[in-house]
Amino acid sequence: MNRRLEISAFCLMLLYLCPGISANSAEELTLKDKAERAYKSDELATLAKSSDIEVRARVAENLNTPEAVLLSLAGSMKLSTYAENDDRDIFFALLKNPSLPASVFSVLAKKAPLDWDFTDHPRAPLTFILQRMIRDDLYKKGEPDYEEFQTLLAMQGKASDGQILDFMSRAKNFSLVKIAARNAATLPASLRALYLRSKADRSVGEGIGESIGESIGESIKEYLAENPALPEDIMEALSHEKDNDIRAHLAENANCPNAVLERLAKEEERYVAEKAMKTYYYKNGGVLLRP
Repeated sequence: MNRRLEISAFCLMLLYLCPGISANSAEELTLKDKAERAYKSDELATLAKSSDIEVRARVAENLNTPEAVLLSLAGSMKLSTYAENDDRDIFFALLKNPSLPASVFSVLAKKAPLDWDFTDHPRAPLTFILQRMIRDDLYKKGEPDYEEFQTLLAMQGKASDGQILDFMSRAKNFSLVKIAARNAATLPASLRALYLRSKADRSVGEGIGESIGESIGESIKEYLAENPALPEDIMEALSHEKDNDIRAHLAENANCPNAVLERLAKEEERYVAEKAMKTYYYKNGGVLLRP
């Protein structure tokens, strides 16, 4: 779903949720709408059993869906690289869920075709990220980042996830930097260093297809804004960034402080405001935050 359609869908949901709505209108809520706005575990568990794949997909995307229900949805998927009528909608909906637990990634790793990637998710376990990098053989001998990649591989089994992600955060290769910036296992000190780097470092990304200059710093900030482990003071700082996409990513962060979401919900940039209202609604048990 593109950004404008996503906004329209949520605006419709807000309309349904407004006080004073007629009983008849409330009865007209579809199962899809209910799956999108539900925040109670028992209701989500019931909706996850729907025969409608779109309903199940919305349950998979809902950040309040319990781990057991997410595991059931992931485990029941039938996936194929070539099949047209499989459960790929469930797969991609799960990847939109910012609260996806590590246990679900283990199921995805077993069930998803090899060419389907889920390592960009902020909660993706580092083990799976490294396995993907090794399998894809991204760096070959003689290439500029070969030595850096070999150092990274040598750290496996000898260093903690935090230490490996700290190494990534200081790398020259931007693909490693963005993994560290968005991953929830990255240590707070590394995230703080990355935030400072985003404001000062203009060299990262050279020669690998990334834009050079201020856009590099903006890209790092976007990935940081997705990170559920980002310290609150940095979230506060990012909420004042001029770049709309940075604030939009922050507005979707399930751990964004309520005070920040309340301010973002009052923005004139509507797609940022809508995302902030939606996140606030899920975080606070169905409380509707008005702009």
